[in-house]
Amino acid sequence: MAPVNEDVKILQQAKLAAGKLTGAVNQLAERHATLVSERSRIDFEPRALDEVIASANELVDKQRAGGDREHSRRLATFLSGRLDQSAADQTKTVRRRPAFPDFFINEGTGQQGLSFEHLCWLAPDLVKARVSEILRSSGITFGLPKVERERRLAAIDLEIAEVERQHTELVDAAADVGIALPLLRTVQDRREADALAREREAELARQRAAVAAGR
Repeated sequence: MAPVNEDVKILQQAKLAAGKLTGAVNQLAERHATLVSERSRIDFEPRALDEVIASANELVDKQRAGGDREHSRRLATFLSGRLDQSAADQTKTVRRRPAFPDFFINEGTGQQGLSFEHLCWLAPDLVKARVSEILRSSGITFGLPKVERERRLAAIDLEIAEVERQHTELVDAAADVGIALPLLRTVQDRREADALAREREAELARQRAAVAAGR
């Protein structure tokens, strides 16, 4: 029989090892939380300033093209003085005085006025310049350019996967010697989803076998 002091020494060593294991697991969990937070920050922050301005310019160009298709013929007709039936004699036509068509009328108030879409159509360069000026002087902290953002997110994803792998290995190894430590929430969710998928597949297999047996 080993001396009592040897048993105590073994227990102390086991306790020390368990403490180191728990500390390592906690450090990995903290690193995982930091990486996930950093990923969310990069993923949800505004795009780079030049990309935002480019998007604004693209929208203005779409409004301009749409306005050309929708309004150009009507605008030319009204400004040239459109032909209309005479109020006095319905069999005759009269040429109206040149005027802007009613798409410049606000449907809500009935008053004449230009919408922002009309401005994009009529003065696209002016709108682009003003929007760019507003964005550049807004004081907003814009994010990384697309290529850099994707590169950074890809690097973070790789590190997250590696941290999850190391953490899971330690937790599983601890469970083998009776030390219960929590898995990362993402890993636990994946395990539960995988288990549920296996159960569903097994149930479908049982149903298919039952149908085949009944034929």
